[in-house]
Amino acid sequence: DSNPTKIQTLLKAKEIATKVGLKYVYLGNINQVQHTTCPHCQSIVISREYGNVANHLQNGQCPKCSRTIEGIWR
Repeated sequence: DSNPTKIQTLLKAKEIATKVGLKYVYLGNINQVQHTTCPHCQSIVISREYGNVANHLQNGQCPKCSRTIEGIWR
């Protein structure tokens, strides 16, 4: 019976997580775009917009700089 967490609080938590070194941090159940970007060149490697997901990786690598993106991509 508690109120939902405020978006500002979630965004601050994401900022802190990123500052301490987490590479892939997402906020769930919110109406915001949540792309995965390459930690090296910041290019979008997986786009997520309002329920639509598009994987832009090439063999598990960033298409722009070829950095390997951690995960299972088969």
